[in-house]
Amino acid sequence: AKSVGKPAVINLSLGHVVGPHDGSSNLCQVLDELGKDAIIFVSSGNDGETDCSLTKTFTASDNSIKTFIAPNKSAYDATSAFWAYDNKPLSFQIALYSKKGGNITKTLDVNNSMILAGTNYTNPAYSHDVDFNNAFSSSSFIIVEKGVDSVNKRAYITLSISWTRNLSTNSSNDIVPLFIVKGAEGQKVLGTVTSKLGFSNLDLAGFDNGNAKESINDNATGKNIIAVGAYSTRSTFITLSG
Repeated sequence: AKSVGKPAVINLSLGHVVGPHDGSSNLCQVLDELGKDAIIFVSSGNDGETDCSLTKTFTASDNSIKTFIAPNKSAYDATSAFWAYDNKPLSFQIALYSKKGGNITKTLDVNNSMILAGTNYTNPAYSHDVDFNNAFSSSSFIIVEKGVDSVNKRAYITLSISWTRNLSTNSSNDIVPLFIVKGAEGQKVLGTVTSKLGFSNLDLAGFDNGNAKESINDNATGKNIIAVGAYSTRSTFITLSG
């Protein structure tokens, strides 16, 4: 279109909720450049009824996010991220929680990036832990990356998770992973997770539940695109047949 001097409009419905939500991602930057030569419409997403986001400002008495990802599912694949709104480092822990006992049974500190994997993975870069291996299958893994983004200068933690309970030692799916993010007083953090799974507090005091407040498609947060959203007043209707 540009080569023949014609206008161009691009409609884009691809997207995901996980990300910094500030237009700094690689795809957002590409869309911003393309938006100089075309009008780009990006869908805001379809996740207004999911618990895929979690925003919290830390205080002196409550400086952590403690949340579960789909704790009642015995198997799932998920991506998740926690973004601070500044460059102060975030600390991170992966814990095991017993739903039956109502307590944390094991905690691992993640000081730097790491891969926690089941026994199928023998690469030395993978970390193994006997309690986690008892909780999840040999093919499961949790990949954690930490750092400060070079573009938006925000501290982040990203997670790639493939979780399946161990059928021998965790047959009832009693032991589930708990994700703990800690920061400084006054620090604001945004968490997002694969939308169809969501964050949960298991209806427990002291843990954090998800909501849909930041359910916008991360691709729709660029500075040179038009984000398109809609609101539904109902999600069901009665047909003529009843």
